[in-house]
Amino acid sequence: MSAPARSLTRLLLPVALLTLTQVLLQPAAAEDLSAIDWVTNNDDPPIGDPAAKKGGTFYTSMSSYPLTLRVVGPNSNDAFAGWKRAYTMSFSLVMRHPTTDNYIPMMATHWSVQSDGRTIYYKLDPDARWSDGQPLTAADYVHTWHMLQSENIVDPSFNQYARDYYEEVVAVEPYVLKVVGKVESWRPLDMFDIWATPKHAVTLEEGFPERYNSAVLPVQGPYVLSEQVVGQYVVFSRLEDWWGRDKHYMQGMYNVDRIHIRVIDDNDRAFDFFKKGELSYYTVNTAKKWAEEIVVGADELG
Repeated sequence: MSAPARSLTRLLLPVALLTLTQVLLQPAAAEDLSAIDWVTNNDDPPIGDPAAKKGGTFYTSMSSYPLTLRVVGPNSNDAFAGWKRAYTMSFSLVMRHPTTDNYIPMMATHWSVQSDGRTIYYKLDPDARWSDGQPLTAADYVHTWHMLQSENIVDPSFNQYARDYYEEVVAVEPYVLKVVGKVESWRPLDMFDIWATPKHAVTLEEGFPERYNSAVLPVQGPYVLSEQVVGQYVVFSRLEDWWGRDKHYMQGMYNVDRIHIRVIDDNDRAFDFFKKGELSYYTVNTAKKWAEEIVVGADELG
């Protein structure tokens, strides 16, 4: 190669590399949503009573103190996790109305199930906020998918769940989510539901279980963990400015100010606390106890 040719090559090579880099770094073309047939439902009756009074404390019990505050990873599937999922974190994209059985909005305002029976688009509620004030977006759902796949959470069950149920979870736009299931389903809205994880507060590096074992993280639900005494009790407190409080299907819901969960390791002891008025709720799980120990006056039966 002649000297002029070598000089020209040296001049053109950086330009070519720069052009190639710019092409590779360009974002993928946005998905065309113009043909999506969106569905919503705000016509069913409210689930709660909009006139319900708010306030007070609901006292209940659990048999042991939680080994972790996480909802994934080791030791994260106890009774406490059920309370935490129900009132702070695991709010569905859509849910079934308990009376009509119709799908109704929850974290998503609209949805669209595609003809393949496994692809679903969701319009997320732009009002949704984490308890620290940060907006809740499609990226937080993608983060959950990545979390469920990660070996760093040390949770083989959720790792397998992610492999079995989700082909992909995509943030099409900040408030548009696409979920593709692994297989065709006759009820994809139920089968391929997913919850959000605060991407700005949760990282997935090694050491995940220890890092978040006792961490109080931002939540999407109406209650936050506000108080805890190890071995004795935990308390959830209602967020006065919760983003969902005035939504159609949330009116009259989540009325108590505090949920106080006391550790009582014996069911009979819990019944004693209930009889003394120190628990608001108790499940009678045997006919013998109901017949012999539950004393209810005629006036209380109405």
